Amino acid sequence: MSLFPAYSQDKEEDDNTKKENLAGPSWLNYPCNALSEQKAISLSTSSESEKCHAQQDSKDDQKRKQKKKSLKKTKRQHSVSDNGSNKLFILDTEGNSGGNLVKQVKLTKPVYTGSRTSQPKKKRRKKSKRYFSGMNNKNEEMEDLQSSSSTLEVDEFLKRTEEFNKKLRLEPNNTSLWLEYVRLQDHGVGTKIGKSEKKLSILRRALEENGESEELLNEQMTIYETIYPFEKVSSEARSLLTKYPHNPVGWRWLIQATQCSLSKMTAPGVIQAYEHVLEGMHRIRHHNTPAFLDNILRCMMFLRQAGLWEQLWLLIELYLELTYTTAGSGAFKVNIEIPEQEIQSLEDTVLTSGLTLGALWLRIEHLRECVHFIPTIDSPDPQRTVFVDDLSGLLFPLGSGTYSRLMCLALVTLKVPPLPMTEAFYQYVGLKTIPWSLDSVEISLTANMVNKGIMNLDSRYLEACQELLIGPQYLNRGRIGAQEFLEGVDKLFNCCINNCAQEDVPSLLAWQVRWWSYIFQHSFNASQDLDLSKQFRTKAKALLKKHRQCLPLYTEYALYEAQVGNLEVSLKVFETALELQQPPLIAGRDRRDICALYKEYVELLLRNNFVTNRDKVIKVLTAMSFGEPIKNIVPNEDLTERALERLSHITTEIVREFKENDNMTEEITALRQVAIVSEPVSWLSCNAWFLYITKGVWKGCEVSRARWQTISSHVISTKSPLACVMLVFIFRTKLLSEQEQELITKENARQRIINFLNRLTKETFAERCPLIWRLALQSTSTLSMEEIKRTFFLAVEKCPWIKILYYEAAKMLPEDLAQIQDLLVEKELRLHITPEELEILREDFPEENKIISNDTVEEVKNLGANLPEGR
Repeated sequence: MSLFPAYSQDKEEDDNTKKENLAGPSWLNYPCNALSEQKAISLSTSSESEKCHAQQDSKDDQKRKQKKKSLKKTKRQHSVSDNGSNKLFILDTEGNSGGNLVKQVKLTKPVYTGSRTSQPKKKRRKKSKRYFSGMNNKNEEMEDLQSSSSTLEVDEFLKRTEEFNKKLRLEPNNTSLWLEYVRLQDHGVGTKIGKSEKKLSILRRALEENGESEELLNEQMTIYETIYPFEKVSSEARSLLTKYPHNPVGWRWLIQATQCSLSKMTAPGVIQAYEHVLEGMHRIRHHNTPAFLDNILRCMMFLRQAGLWEQLWLLIELYLELTYTTAGSGAFKVNIEIPEQEIQSLEDTVLTSGLTLGALWLRIEHLRECVHFIPTIDSPDPQRTVFVDDLSGLLFPLGSGTYSRLMCLALVTLKVPPLPMTEAFYQYVGLKTIPWSLDSVEISLTANMVNKGIMNLDSRYLEACQELLIGPQYLNRGRIGAQEFLEGVDKLFNCCINNCAQEDVPSLLAWQVRWWSYIFQHSFNASQDLDLSKQFRTKAKALLKKHRQCLPLYTEYALYEAQVGNLEVSLKVFETALELQQPPLIAGRDRRDICALYKEYVELLLRNNFVTNRDKVIKVLTAMSFGEPIKNIVPNEDLTERALERLSHITTEIVREFKENDNMTEEITALRQVAIVSEPVSWLSCNAWFLYITKGVWKGCEVSRARWQTISSHVISTKSPLACVMLVFIFRTKLLSEQEQELITKENARQRIINFLNRLTKETFAERCPLIWRLALQSTSTLSMEEIKRTFFLAVEKCPWIKILYYEAAKMLPEDLAQIQDLLVEKELRLHITPEELEILREDFPEENKIISNDTVEEVKNLGANLPEGR
């Protein structure tokens, strides 16, 4: 018997068994499966149906054999001759050798015979992963299953659940209680999806009792976004609009389902979504509501962050024109002369610098971005030409109650921070409801201008903000386009003052002078522009001559003079303003303005020299309490005691009024309420200073040295992206200070800031903050390329419309520049120069001109100073 079933020494046996094996597949005829001859004969009398099945199997197997002819060639790599000259075995060319075999059932593969044959291995295709999907599934599953430090014990969790159920039976309309019950699920045990399903179940019960609650609906849509794709979120938003068409939550999430989806987001698609939403709200008569203006602000912010400055500027002009004047009046038309020749010479300098293609693209893109922000007709770039018809779908009439806020939206979108930067002003503008509004640092720099008191605040933590400026900008005066952008925004500010309602003029004037002071204080190279303070001072004097009865303007002009170093002039302006108010303070109409004037005057005196100016402050506050001119006051102990009693009486009345109204904040309905410090705040501050100077009473001034973990947890619990950004700046300065004292190593400090930023990016309220993602991306510049790519793809997934994120990645990942440019083109974000255009421009210069000189290197560095640092 042969060694292998497929081979035999006797060729005649092959011929004899050929006919017997026609009933079954040849590749199943192995001796190990053969039965005895008698059993084979008894089984041969099977039914006709079995024969049909066997014949069909035989045909299928023969077809399969034809497909596997190529594989048979590789199997027959044995050293045998075609004529079977080998004595050990011969080739079976018929495929029907073997003993008496029986029919077999059809199998999916041959039965293993114990012998091994070499078979070619099939090459498996590697599945290409788009972006970063699926790379961290295991880690995410482990994080879901791990119990966090805040997880409660089962008994405690059940006890608190029972308490919530009892309270909610008594107060089913308490939305805050429902939200607390929803957040309790985060402290339970289970996966992220399981907890989210529990939250949705609770919210469905809550909405049965409070169907119009915006807080509950917004929380529901937020949870939907975390566990479902954006198609599901969009369908839920549409169903929400069907039930509650007047609720702004559904309209807002309908836009977000397109804007925040990496696969669906394109700039024209998002603009079309805004057009659809604004049209729908206008159809149901909601164009006179704050929600309508909120969506307009979101649209303007989107255009700015996507780099579509020409469309943004024209949209602002059209809305202001239609609201305050008539269409086509040109009252808000701003004409700025762009230095095209200077820009062309700078571009030639960059092209001849000898830099790499990626660096050239970044420099020229940044250069054009800083100066091309106003639409124009005579330009070779077609994207700079924007017509009114292109934005007609976004234009709708507004109600009279929204006029003041519309001006605020226009100015804030053009990077004018709300000043004073208070919670009320931030909320009035509408930035508090937009978690992705922070893409640049103009608002963050207002931190050292709010409520200085008598302290000179340490603002070193804001020094790193210069690296985070985005063009066009006006703070870095040494950069191209800064002067032109400042001129354009200032002219639009003047147009707003000249056309607004008379009641808003004092507020806008005070805001404009504060903005000038803000620019002078934060200009990073004011030494190169010495006439900047003179320009602002001349403009402020001209405004003061024109509006002599405007007390807020006097206050801001006096503070500006003190800031530029003219303390004597500042004090004289304060005294002149106080003499303008002849009636007693209590009977005056402008109590808000007068109280703010006294407060700033007193704090300026104390800030300058606390000991020397103590008696003068007592005199000023005594005059304030009696409503008399300062020159008529002769301080003595009896008069001071009477002044204290009078101030205490008025303070008691203010507190009692608050208690009766059961509301510590007034309803904001006008710009004046947020642009000027409120009367109670100013009055209470003056009362506190008077008590401190005369009685030495200062309650609650103990310095609490809390741990950093406690402070950071408290700030994060506020769920404010702006507060978290400021916390990052402070934390970085703290680590640098500890590093200088050799309390922590450089690597340790870097890892701590990376971990802190990663924590913030996982928070729901901060996961779409562009500034936090920019800081997170810059913090990974010293890590591996894979980690940088991972951070970039995470950032783009959350904020696919933020153009500056692509610039940050292009700076740190030059080898992936082509892919980043393809993403910019795919999302249809604003590109000032394409790679093909850059190649053509490079070809126009001969190679001998592409030499790097010291002056050229310095100029190129200045052009790219606002870009992120390289690796």
